[in-house]
Amino acid sequence: METDGKAPNGSGFRNFRKAFTSAKKFRFSPEVPCRLIDYLGDANYIKLEDDSATFKRAVNFFRNILNEIEVENHKEHFKLFVNETPETGFLVNVVEVHRQPPRKVQNCLACDTESETNRTSRLEYSFTKNQECNMLHQIWLDAKARPMFIITPIRHIERLSECTDDEIFQMFYLACKVLEEETINSKAPWERLEFEKMTLNHGNARNLAHLHLKVSVKENQFNWFREHGWDQEKIAKYNLLLTGLYRKDKRLKKLK
Repeated sequence: METDGKAPNGSGFRNFRKAFTSAKKFRFSPEVPCRLIDYLGDANYIKLEDDSATFKRAVNFFRNILNEIEVENHKEHFKLFVNETPETGFLVNVVEVHRQPPRKVQNCLACDTESETNRTSRLEYSFTKNQECNMLHQIWLDAKARPMFIITPIRHIERLSECTDDEIFQMFYLACKVLEEETINSKAPWERLEFEKMTLNHGNARNLAHLHLKVSVKENQFNWFREHGWDQEKIAKYNLLLTGLYRKDKRLKKLK
């Protein structure tokens, strides 16, 4: 069965549901198809310029999704995906997950500044160094050296619904901002900000407790960023992660 509806508070999204035998899948999209970066007001958006209208629209969109998933449908363990194509614009897909809880670790990778993996994978960009930018998140290379970037709240948060409005907006905004900077710095031959998917895991769908947004890109595009836009320090960090640093890091040892 498939249904179509609107958000109760007027922020607006279409919701398509389809039942499966072992899990439920939900799909959400804006009323008017568009790219995620455009929905967030472009890569140089400033809240005060439109009286926060774009900010409120984006936050309400994600709040409404979380309300339907966690409150109305009582789902605790799920994967939230953001996908995008030129034809459909961006879509949010939520899939319920049935699996065992993740094993606890000695220290949180995102919080433990003594961890070599933490120090190696942490990234800085021109906009993160701007003192006027109120950074609520950290940006990382993937600790397992996969073709993706990671966004985590600075606070130790485990669910998107625990985030403040500013943290929700900035998480997705920074994901687009990182892709923009990587594309510009590497003089990439493609014109659009592109990503394969963004992923937020909740509950037993996680391997790490700290909420983290995975921003996955195509491997050939990631390699282009690395070969044409990264400085030697960033390349050295990535090469160290390629050696399996994450698995060797004793501070991140899984507990029995």
